[in-house]
Amino acid sequence: MNKATLKYSVAVAASFTSITCAIAQTHHHHEHGIVRLDVAVDGPHINVLLQSPLDSFVGFERAPRTDAEKKRAKDALDALRSGVLLQPNPQAGCTLNSVEVAAPVLEGKAKEKGGHADAEASYVFTCTAIEKLTALNTLFYQTFKHTKKVEAQVIDAKGQHKVSVRKKDTAIALHAAQ
Repeated sequence: MNKATLKYSVAVAASFTSITCAIAQTHHHHEHGIVRLDVAVDGPHINVLLQSPLDSFVGFERAPRTDAEKKRAKDALDALRSGVLLQPNPQAGCTLNSVEVAAPVLEGKAKEKGGHADAEASYVFTCTAIEKLTALNTLFYQTFKHTKKVEAQVIDAKGQHKVSVRKKDTAIALHAAQ
């Protein structure tokens, strides 16, 4: 990596971090049924941060009690950890590099606060043909019956824009960094 590329990468990463922090502060409204995504296209990478009340995925916000709730919690965590909920268009040749999921209440690591609990996740994709990137398809509606709305804040080559993902058209339009 040459100096110019390194400087650019550091600048983009710093911008992404500061913008993501600002977005996270405005997004941290606890609204049942709403999945919020922060998406950044940076060179050959797509970075996605997810935040949502647990209710959006399992229909409750406490530790699972019954066998059925435990199964629903396990299935939700498996889906979030698998990365299949987010799919860049195939022409971009993207591979999921990393996934981090935090849902302490479902994992038995914490108790809900005031009857509310969230799930957070981050996903990083690396693409071999980023110039062909056009969309990030989402499968939240199909996977979780309690998801009512998916909202995305996108930072890409065209700038910053907000997208409300519809049940009929689950794709988020993206523009490759060039």
